[in-house]
Amino acid sequence: LAMAMSCECWLGSGPVHVPSREKPPLLLEEVILASVLRENCSKVVKILRVLAPLTKYRYVKRIKPVVPQLVQGSQASNTEDGMMLEVVVCTIQRREGGGWLSQEDRRNTKGEGEGLWSKVPPSLKAELAPLVKALRVGHVPALAPEDPDQWEDWNQVWPVSYKIPPGKVAKKSATIEVGEDERRKMAAHLGLARDLAHRTHNKGCRNAAVIVNPETNEVVAHGVDETSSSSWGGGEDRTPHPLRHAAMVAVEKVAEGIRAWAAKRKRDSELPQDEPYLCTGSDCYLWREPCAMCAMALVHSRVRRIVFCVPDGERGALGGSFRLHALESLNHHYEVFRWPLDRRVVE
Repeated sequence: LAMAMSCECWLGSGPVHVPSREKPPLLLEEVILASVLRENCSKVVKILRVLAPLTKYRYVKRIKPVVPQLVQGSQASNTEDGMMLEVVVCTIQRREGGGWLSQEDRRNTKGEGEGLWSKVPPSLKAELAPLVKALRVGHVPALAPEDPDQWEDWNQVWPVSYKIPPGKVAKKSATIEVGEDERRKMAAHLGLARDLAHRTHNKGCRNAAVIVNPETNEVVAHGVDETSSSSWGGGEDRTPHPLRHAAMVAVEKVAEGIRAWAAKRKRDSELPQDEPYLCTGSDCYLWREPCAMCAMALVHSRVRRIVFCVPDGERGALGGSFRLHALESLNHHYEVFRWPLDRRVVE
């Protein structure tokens, strides 16, 4: 805790989640909207569910209260306006999952009011015509919202839902909040990474990595950049190598510990037989953003989370130059956080 408190003076306001990709912008899809009396709404929706399912737009709510001045081509009275609802019929462009079940005549794609009936699938027109007061062109979000903020903003266009299904994780762009206790732990381990990097800075060290068991909050291993110096103090002599980045050194030390554990287990049959795979479930704290090689090594090591302070806009693989953790083809994904330095420290 004392270390964490000392860290707060050089760290910024808090850790920032680095999602695997940026949130998508608001894109709009043109749709045909039908103005329907409340008493007929359930009938219309039942027809649309069968003949014009919005399977690609499940997040779009099919119904919303009508805005009276937007109803065109209708003889509805003000009293009727207050009892009207708007219902999404289908997309203007024929799209799979957009309310279109078969090839339809797509001529005359512009216009309002009665002219829009020519853009409705014939199978729908016969069913809907007796129940619909008017048609107009409207817009719905073309993509599902990926966090509560987008949900709130996009609802201003058309009502949409935002729900993370049970057992599923949030979208890749959704931010993850960090609690106060977790912040203190993060700050302490980042402080150790900073001290290690600065302690060996005059020996050519650029980075340091600390691997932590989040269940016990214990440091499992740590390493510093060994690419340009052969002496690291403490009686530890290593030959410099261009691949011995801080994260690579730290993972190697974890592997050495596992090998030692395996040898000890052979001598003592009472020890647990389960052998962990490298850094499975561990957190890795780095002073600087890792490069592609180190970020990929941490993927293969199965770390749970990576936290770093200093971004690298030229070679950083976790948001600085690109986002390696956005690759869908990876067989493991971790969460990434960056804790910016205090502005006064940067200056």
